[in-house]
Amino acid sequence: MVISGIISLYNMRIIYKGINKVEAVAGEMHKSHNLQLALDMALMPINDYIITGRKGYMEDFRKASVEVDRWLKELEGELSGLEGVFPAGVKEEREILKDVGASWQKVKEMSLEIFAIPNPVGNSRAAAMMEEMDYKWAYPAIEKLRRWQEIDKEEYREAHEESERALKLAVIVMIAGGVMLFSLGGFLAVFYSRIFVRPIEAIHNGADKIAAGDFKTRLDIRTGDEIEQLSNAMNEMAAQLDSLYSNMQQMVDERTRELQYERNKLNGIFEAMEDGVYLVDQDYNIQYLNPVLLKEFGPVDGKKCYAYFHDRTEVCPWCLNQRVFAGETVRWEWTSLKNGKIYDLLDTPMRQSDGSIWKLEIFRDITEKKRAEEALYKSEEQLKLQISRMPFGYIVWDTGFRVVSWNPAAERIFGFTPEEAKGKHPYDLIVPKEAQPHVDVIWRRLLEGDTAAHSINENLTKDGRTIICEWTNTPLRYHNGDIIGVLSMVQDITERRKAENALQESEERFRTITNTASDAIICLESLGNIKLWNKKAEEMFGYTADEVMGRDMHELIVPEKYREKAREGLKGFFQTGAGPVVGKTVELTALRKDGTEFPIALSISAMEIQGEWLATGIIRDITDRKKAEDKIMEQLDFLKRFEKVAIDREFRIKELRDENDLLKKRIGEMEGR
Repeated sequence: MVISGIISLYNMRIIYKGINKVEAVAGEMHKSHNLQLALDMALMPINDYIITGRKGYMEDFRKASVEVDRWLKELEGELSGLEGVFPAGVKEEREILKDVGASWQKVKEMSLEIFAIPNPVGNSRAAAMMEEMDYKWAYPAIEKLRRWQEIDKEEYREAHEESERALKLAVIVMIAGGVMLFSLGGFLAVFYSRIFVRPIEAIHNGADKIAAGDFKTRLDIRTGDEIEQLSNAMNEMAAQLDSLYSNMQQMVDERTRELQYERNKLNGIFEAMEDGVYLVDQDYNIQYLNPVLLKEFGPVDGKKCYAYFHDRTEVCPWCLNQRVFAGETVRWEWTSLKNGKIYDLLDTPMRQSDGSIWKLEIFRDITEKKRAEEALYKSEEQLKLQISRMPFGYIVWDTGFRVVSWNPAAERIFGFTPEEAKGKHPYDLIVPKEAQPHVDVIWRRLLEGDTAAHSINENLTKDGRTIICEWTNTPLRYHNGDIIGVLSMVQDITERRKAENALQESEERFRTITNTASDAIICLESLGNIKLWNKKAEEMFGYTADEVMGRDMHELIVPEKYREKAREGLKGFFQTGAGPVVGKTVELTALRKDGTEFPIALSISAMEIQGEWLATGIIRDITDRKKAEDKIMEQLDFLKRFEKVAIDREFRIKELRDENDLLKKRIGEMEGR
């Protein structure tokens, strides 16, 4: 029993060491798996950033980087504890860890360069850097980690076999002790078999299940010794592996959903685009067509791209696909023989998960644009022709105030030919010295942002004459708003200015005459609005000219009871220039500002100016004349009444004389009797 006990203790020590080895290897396997997973997760945001250009992936990469650095550090500490157990494996694993760490540093450096690219989508440099980072640094590092896991599996197998050998030796010792001490130790052999062998078998079976991928397996061993510790360690390892597997599955599912969402979003964009979009692989098989191209070219029916778009049986000799498959983005124009339209094509490479490159091509229909450009060219030619025929000067200046364009009308005005004027400053050609400060102010304001400037200036001609010109200046702008020159349109208004001055002098004379007239003079335009109101009208009616200009004459000086009749009379006049009182003098009643009415004599004449009839009225206040006439009428009435009385008296006297004669006759007859 003592010998068996010593051997058993020795075997227990071997088993304990085996348990520690298994536990250490299990922990190392767990950390190496985590490092591989963290490295995979760190690569995803970089790829996603190149595909979508979203800045949020930078933060995702930073978080993943922290995880990679943590597992690298923990694995370094793990190897230090295994140096005395698996020296050869630890040496190789240290080399792997060193290489993985160096690769990881390179990945981080390249990721910073990639994230520094502001718009990585379709960027050939970003795609090339991503390809180098994946295939030169990341994937080799992951392969080395897989080698590490193979070493861990080998170490795990060795520790497991060592435990099995110790188990077998312990069984042999137990059997030998049982044979030697059958009568005394049989019971103990059975007892130790129950408390020692079965737990180890349970651990062995549980380890097989865990190794087979059943991470839900749990060992229920309660021996109170290292075997229970080993079972607990295996349970913890299984729980960690189960959690790791679940987390990985969740991350894979989440990433799958994100990619599906991005794919659906991208498809939605393509479906809604007005431009045509199609995707072709390196074998010229069409992988996708959006509705625009399906509508233009019909169903694919399994055709290659050269057969679908060009009705060819082989690759087009002008095809740019190979440049795109090599990672280059190209843009070119193509005229379709199938529908006669002109397209602006943008071809860009799209890297697939298997490393291959497909071509994404965007069709933009520029047929109308091309036609518009052609029409614009023709219109520009017509514009040049029209400019050459313009009746007014058309001059274009650059920002240095030098002549760029000088049309024939400008030559007629100033006498300088376009060849003589081109490149010259206006001060050397047409601007008098005394007018130059004024021109400087106009030019400076135009260059500082004024939209236009209108001025009338004195200018010089080639033969030294001074003329008066009307200028309209407008800045010319580039599409980004920058001023690239000034357009000036100029007319020689010398004769017009002379006519205007003559007209002004005539108007002054007319104004002087009307203001010195002894009668009120009023001029009416359409609808009876007052256009002229002289000084005598101000005195007669009490309104100043400023008060009545543009107002309805009827509301001011016509008594209310006559207004409608007066308006009716003017309606026909403004249409024909004729009326019952035109050319006559009539007597009417007028209304002063204070409301008093007074008699007037009105003479109306018609004038036609630019197709419009104007009524001019000359008004005289006949109040005094009316009073004199009334007095004369009173006197005439008195004389008429006096005449009537006198005639009546004469008739009465005659009647009395006749009666007297009759009486005398009767008296004589009576005396004769």
